[in-house]
Amino acid sequence: LISIYSLALTSGIMVALVMALMLENVDRPMGGWRWVILGQLIPGLGLAIGGVIMPRSPRWLVSKGRYQDALDTLIAVRGEEEDVRMELAQICREREAEEASGEPSWVEFFSGDNLKLLGIGVALQLIQQMCGLNAFMYDGPAIFQRVFDSAHAGRLFTAVSGVVNILSTLPAIFLVDKKGRCALLMWSAAGMAVCSGVLAFVGDMCFPLNVDESADPEAVCGEWAKWVVTASICLFIFNFGYGWGPVVWTYCAEMYPMKYRTKAVGATTDANWIGNI
Repeated sequence: LISIYSLALTSGIMVALVMALMLENVDRPMGGWRWVILGQLIPGLGLAIGGVIMPRSPRWLVSKGRYQDALDTLIAVRGEEEDVRMELAQICREREAEEASGEPSWVEFFSGDNLKLLGIGVALQLIQQMCGLNAFMYDGPAIFQRVFDSAHAGRLFTAVSGVVNILSTLPAIFLVDKKGRCALLMWSAAGMAVCSGVLAFVGDMCFPLNVDESADPEAVCGEWAKWVVTASICLFIFNFGYGWGPVVWTYCAEMYPMKYRTKAVGATTDANWIGNI
């Protein structure tokens, strides 16, 4: 399910990139970038409406003693009342076990094994954000524009990288349980390392910039270098998409005791956004 969440996230990124490409030639006064921003109202309104009509979490309802509401929600979502009653009973047993172990305290959360697990989760989220993908996602148009010396090519290949990002997330849905979390992280990291090495080598030899940011004519290696750089970026994104993209979120949702999971997932998500900044 978390891999599907990553797929939805990358799909949204691709839609935004394709919109920017399609609207690049819109004339003023309503330039293309204004339409891209205006287009965000559509999913925004959908989220606002969905937040109003979306059923409440059965676990939260059980925690508040609203068992009938929890049952009604499960029936509305699942449809089979007999199976739903078994699921509700399981939720109630888990809630009773949580209450028996006591309310989670911040002192316990930041001590012993819990602190170690929190450190691992925070480190994974920070590494995910600092591995280099954000440079391609945020600065992709500028990078490809510099490589191909064309603003249109910059936006075009940025949209292509968005498609690669979606396609690379699909294997994670099927491999994350079959091959294991650690294996996907290691394969993903190795692939990104190779692509980064190729980018650094070709970029250093073929695309050095003078102080005034004009390309050095004597350093340009030719057309092949452009496609090597483009392929390396796309392969980097592909390797990130099946490994460090979705698997880190899976790890952070699974590795903590149920008692502290809510606090831990919140803390690691904070680390993700701090690393993004």
